[in-house]
Amino acid sequence: MTEVGLAMYLDMLDHAVKALKEGREPQLDRPLVAATEVELRLPAFVPETYIADVHVRLSLYKRIAAAESNEAVDELNSEMYDRFGPLPAAAQSLLKIAKLKLAARAIGVRRLDVGPQGGSVTFEEKNSIDPGTVVRMVQKGARDYRLEGPLKMRLTRQLPTEEQRFVFADALLKLLGEKAKPAEAMPAAASAKAAPMVASTKAEPPRGPKRK
Repeated sequence: MTEVGLAMYLDMLDHAVKALKEGREPQLDRPLVAATEVELRLPAFVPETYIADVHVRLSLYKRIAAAESNEAVDELNSEMYDRFGPLPAAAQSLLKIAKLKLAARAIGVRRLDVGPQGGSVTFEEKNSIDPGTVVRMVQKGARDYRLEGPLKMRLTRQLPTEEQRFVFADALLKLLGEKAKPAEAMPAAASAKAAPMVASTKAEPPRGPKRK
């Protein structure tokens, strides 16, 4: 389940159950529609101690996975709070990751994997990311970003805390989602911030390339 992700696992399980009910052999090796995955190497689930009923938990997982906007995720957050009380940290992380998935899906990121020492980004074959943005990231931050084939970029960054990983992932997706802009002068104050990205353990947003 770790490899395919929770959303896809639930989808596979749903297909298998329907097949068995209809008297068919489950086709577990049949490809499913690709699902955007975001893995931050942290607890992100609805604890049994928070919602004891397994059917309610599974229903919430499906609704979270099916949410199509940040507003829909916020509504689920409010509903869970009203029905079951303040959300535990793991449930809050689950909803925050749901929003990251929406951002990733919107630009064509297939999988974002960020752990304590970095991770990787896998792109869909068809995506809306400006190739120039990726090239400049690799050129300007060679110690932080490197390409591994046409659809994968390796990330190197010290991100020991969960909050750092959330901040970094959010900033990275926003950077990848930026469209190419006409060249313009960079303010002197901004150009003075050209420090190595990997040296700091703070979850600073990934720095975009200098614009001339």
